[in-house]
Amino acid sequence: MHTFHLSPRECTITLQDVVILLGLRIDGRSVIAPIGGDWAQIVEDHLGIRLGPDAFVGSFLKMSWLDEHFNHIRMHNQNALQITRFVRAYILRLIGGFMLLDHSSSRVSMRFLTLLDDFELTGQYS
Repeated sequence: MHTFHLSPRECTITLQDVVILLGLRIDGRSVIAPIGGDWAQIVEDHLGIRLGPDAFVGSFLKMSWLDEHFNHIRMHNQNALQITRFVRAYILRLIGGFMLLDHSSSRVSMRFLTLLDDFELTGQYS
């Protein structure tokens, strides 16, 4: 492992470790997401479901809502658009549940959903 050596018995991982261990890019496009917008409309545009204000906590979407509506691919495999929406929801669940957790792990920032417009572009992010 490539590490920075700090005081005795302390070390930290480097970006090279991130690449090797997690397979994440470190040399791609910067992740810059918008901080405002009509979140209900953004969810409808990207996931195809209009939802009420009870699914949000500020600009965060409740993970329980994602679990309720996108728990099985069988419900969303009628056409390519539905599969794309399911993939967006799945990636959003990964971001909110594993990669970029908030303090409760019960919600995910809506800013990340807008980054999933075009999967070709999404694959270029660091």
